Amino acid sequence: MPATTEKSPSLRRNGLQAACEPCRLSKHRCGHEKPACHRCQSRGIVERCIYHPAPMRGLQTPKRKRPTPSHTPVDSGVLLSHTSVDSEVPPPRIRTADNDVGFLGSTAFNAVFSDNQEHIPAPSTTDVDTSTDAGRLHEQITASWRSTQRRSNGNATFVLELLKDIPHLEKIIDRWPSAEREYSILEPWTEDCQKSIRQDLFEKFDFTRKSEWVKVIDLLNANTDAPLRFPANIRFRDFTSYYMGNNIRWETIGVFLIMCGLSLFNVYCDAEESELVGHLAQDKQRLMFRLLEASDICVSFCNDAVPGTDLGFWLMLENCIYASQVLGDAHYSVWRRLGDISTAVFAHGLHESRETADEPFWLKEVRRRGLGYAYAMDKILSTFVGRPPRISKRYCNIKVHLDLEYSELALEGDELAKACSKLGATGWSSRTGPTKESLSAFIRAFVLGAFIREDTLELCLNPAQDDLREKAQSVIRKSKEMYASFPPWLQFSSEMWDTHDSRPSYQAVKQYLDTIYNEFMLRRMLVRRLHDDPTELILLAHEILIAVLEVRNIRGVTQSGAGMRWIVVLYGLPAAGVLALELLQLNVRVVSHARIKQNLCVFVSYLRWFHAPGDGNYTLADRGRKMLQHILDKVLATSERPEPQVQPGALTLTDPIGAMDDLGVLDFSWLDAGHFDQEFWDSLNPISGVEGT
Repeated sequence: MPATTEKSPSLRRNGLQAACEPCRLSKHRCGHEKPACHRCQSRGIVERCIYHPAPMRGLQTPKRKRPTPSHTPVDSGVLLSHTSVDSEVPPPRIRTADNDVGFLGSTAFNAVFSDNQEHIPAPSTTDVDTSTDAGRLHEQITASWRSTQRRSNGNATFVLELLKDIPHLEKIIDRWPSAEREYSILEPWTEDCQKSIRQDLFEKFDFTRKSEWVKVIDLLNANTDAPLRFPANIRFRDFTSYYMGNNIRWETIGVFLIMCGLSLFNVYCDAEESELVGHLAQDKQRLMFRLLEASDICVSFCNDAVPGTDLGFWLMLENCIYASQVLGDAHYSVWRRLGDISTAVFAHGLHESRETADEPFWLKEVRRRGLGYAYAMDKILSTFVGRPPRISKRYCNIKVHLDLEYSELALEGDELAKACSKLGATGWSSRTGPTKESLSAFIRAFVLGAFIREDTLELCLNPAQDDLREKAQSVIRKSKEMYASFPPWLQFSSEMWDTHDSRPSYQAVKQYLDTIYNEFMLRRMLVRRLHDDPTELILLAHEILIAVLEVRNIRGVTQSGAGMRWIVVLYGLPAAGVLALELLQLNVRVVSHARIKQNLCVFVSYLRWFHAPGDGNYTLADRGRKMLQHILDKVLATSERPEPQVQPGALTLTDPIGAMDDLGVLDFSWLDAGHFDQEFWDSLNPISGVEGT
């Protein structure tokens, strides 16, 4: 019989064979094979499969001797896992069990010790002493808790119940065009994860038998608990192999489910979808919620494992995005997920640049992209709900990734050097126009713009600011300079629709809106707080609305309206609100009111068209549509006042406080709702996330 299946001769006092430590602690039946039992081999924890000669007495830690060149450690399965030579002993530091704390900074409780390691003598025992009764009892208690914690955080069987229809779910993912799917940070790993689930789970286990589910859950739990360590020379193409095969983890399942949900949301309903999902809108919505719940369970399982993994962190990002699409961007649950992301950033030490010289170039770049994506997403959602951001550049060393596509990061040697040689001094590619692969440039601009957005939010959300006007002007100037530094093909103009493919033009108009919206927020803040002339605000609002309406061209090219729905709500609603109030007041004539009415009517139809019942932001968009429609009906029913001939440079308000009320709270008694808040989009969702979507 092979050595791997040799029966253990060790017997307990009652004459029964001794179980290995993992089986003994988890109360599982042990096969007693040596050097590792079958259960530990199947769970991938061979190194922890130890047959303790006296489990209730603890291991005796021998005195360490300084090794000599001729010294060879004793070949003992019991001792090798608890002893090591001096070169492998970690530096002395205060730790909690199993590193559950995560990253600890310079002001942490252990900083005094970690900063003075050279003055502290080497320990004579391991960091966590397990030889004492108290230490052994602590390990037993926590091991028991960890064995049940995962099942208390979510029902793993719910996920497997959903995975029974893997062929069905694969068809849903395949319907999402790769041209649109590439905007997901998970896209490079999606195909491998999908392949792994089919080969490593669906083809190996009988999902029709519930008894097989226990084996699957044990395998996933054991692999997810095992820390990942990549070799210094790991290749881009080999990255997912650490999440596949016998190493398949909950991260792999989560990626598959998230991409399935995003596909379901981003692809319009057609006859094929009706065959896959059902003919009723409720059928699609029900499946989207099930996918969200299942992906939440996977994320919670991954979060239980400390430290986290790269794929687990990227999974959190897409899970937050998918939740915003299903539940709505203002939903409390989405804000909570954003908090979980910020927690992961700081707890895992992602905010500090700890790149090593032997870390693969592609892995550095992908990790930079993930952190930048999290930082930018934090600013966008904070803007939407008007709350302070969680991830601040004051405490983060964010290195913006280079303008290299994933396909270029996968190159090696001379090919990689050739791709890097095309980069300019600022990190942008030297290409003169957009290509089919311009994703890196779009995300890079998204991250760079987030730096300006944080400055904007700091002024708009901080009630106490000195030199407010000067600071606002400085941020506006920096925002324009940042936008001017982008490649020319990434700067939007109305002619782009005729000269470029619509996809890069769509991304360019998003960057344009993101930039001009910074100034819009600052101008609106100056009007409210310092009673500045609202002329610039009205002009900016009209520019934003025109740009939003121009994006309608993209709908005829792509099948997805997800991005357009976001643009309509984030940028369109506030701008439309300012213009609607201008129609009511008839005080500032920098833009033709006839044109404003026309554009607002089109925008109202957009709100109805893009946000159908079932969409996450439907409730908010529907309230905005009704409010704007009510204002338009009132304005159109009122006889036109003669337009005064006023030069834009000579515009003044006879009563800036009474006419615009600081663009604050206005009293329109004719509205059915009575008291009307100018910041009406704030009142569109009185308690974010409470009302159903």
